[in-house]
Amino acid sequence: MIIEILSPSTSQFDWDEKKLVYEKYGVQEYFIVEPISKSVTSFFLKDGEYEEKETTQAIINSVVLNSEITF
Repeated sequence: MIIEILSPSTSQFDWDEKKLVYEKYGVQEYFIVEPISKSVTSFFLKDGEYEEKETTQAIINSVVLNSEITF
């Protein structure tokens, strides 16, 4: 599981390049947190590719941890 907190200077890299690397190496869950809007986009690995699971406000719902994280 990886939680990526975006910064303005690297956000495009996080959305594109890092996401592909994490997918390639089998990271089951990937969360992208946008601190300004407090939105969280969740991805879950299925058949070797990420599926966007959901976008929430200030909540990370982890299947791997069987837990909810609120910030």
